Amino acid sequence: MTEIEYSMSGRRSLATVGGEQIGQVGVPDIPFHWGHGTFIALAGIGGVGTDSRFRRQGVASRLMAEAVRFARENGYGASAVSTGSRNVACRLYSKAGYVHLFSMHGFTRRIEAPEGGIVGQGLAIRPYAEKDLDQVLALIRETERPFFGSRQKTPERWQGARSGGKGRLPGLAFVALRDGQIVGYADRILHWQALTGEVFARSDGEQFHVGDALVATLEEAAARLEEESLRFWATDCEDFPVRLLRNRGYQLSISRVFKFNILSLQKLVDQLGDLFRGRVAGLSEGEVPASIELVYDDQRGVITLGGALEGIKLAASREVVTKVICGRFSAWDAYLRGVMDIHPSVEPNVQKVLEALLPTVPFQHPANDWW
Repeated sequence: MTEIEYSMSGRRSLATVGGEQIGQVGVPDIPFHWGHGTFIALAGIGGVGTDSRFRRQGVASRLMAEAVRFARENGYGASAVSTGSRNVACRLYSKAGYVHLFSMHGFTRRIEAPEGGIVGQGLAIRPYAEKDLDQVLALIRETERPFFGSRQKTPERWQGARSGGKGRLPGLAFVALRDGQIVGYADRILHWQALTGEVFARSDGEQFHVGDALVATLEEAAARLEEESLRFWATDCEDFPVRLLRNRGYQLSISRVFKFNILSLQKLVDQLGDLFRGRVAGLSEGEVPASIELVYDDQRGVITLGGALEGIKLAASREVVTKVICGRFSAWDAYLRGVMDIHPSVEPNVQKVLEALLPTVPFQHPANDWW
């Protein structure tokens, strides 16, 4: 049997046999949003595939190992991947060290006879124009700011995702305006050979009215093109789109999972240092420890806070530390559940510090941000 050779080509881990490519794993560089305007360089995992003739021979596992090694050697503190919840690749990612963080849900509705929405109340809906770009991106950054899990929005990437194919058909991107200012945006784009809807609206008392009018307009436009259905994606933390879509009759139809792998705990906490220090800025020096040390297996990461109190050590499993540092649940919750130990002891100030430093954070992973 011809030997399988493994190599890196740019940012791709490749498997070849006699010069023929039979498998790959891509490692894109992702400017990843940790919440409240903090971005880190993340090693994505994408474009994973193995020729059917060579499956169940350990090829994908070796390719993943090479991709993770490449990410570590190039200074990444973490890596992440999203995939279908029923995809057999979930097992591959878990074995490679990727921890399940959360799920994204696809909400679908047939649109043969859209009901329409009430505009009124000083609201106007019109097709998106290139002149709207800056206002639309500012609106989306504002709505995504509290969340962990999105990707940095740049004009170049935004326009690139909406050029060519069905994603540029006229009438399938709309803005909502009040007093001449954009307060909402919705579109339907072609992403990964599937049609995906998005809706954003400013977080105020009119958010659901704006969202309803935009989605109704999008449904009507899609129906005129004889499309049978629309699909939007959201997580459990995204109350606005979930409530809006359910109220319009959308049903949960499919799910994806988001998995995260800490490659170097110290590098990751160093990248997040300013965010951590900002979280405890409202506490006095006498309430803050000199440092917080996170530990699992052979990994450790020290968050330097510079307070007057003795340092605190938090020890837990890899899965728990991953979920705590990403904000899936708080460090204090982990302690109360009995899955995280605190050393040297639990002093009266510890709960206050941990709830400020490592809180629960809402999460999202918009379809347009998948890699």
